[in-house]
Amino acid sequence: MSSAIMTADWAARSGDRWTVPAGGGVGRFSRSVPQLVNSRVQFWDDVKSSPGYQTWTMQMQFQLLFPKKR
Repeated sequence: MSSAIMTADWAARSGDRWTVPAGGGVGRFSRSVPQLVNSRVQFWDDVKSSPGYQTWTMQMQFQLLFPKKR
């Protein structure tokens, strides 16, 4: 999975404006009795970034799911 976010600094010079990430991650849906859990982790290397900005990004997500019982 991947949900990378490209950003632009419109105040920067044209050659330093964009941050372009490349990467991906994994996700898993599981049942931890009795709770449903959706979790994921993703890593990106910024193949193009402005000077002084980060060169990599990591995103983690952990969701507790409460489905409606019928």
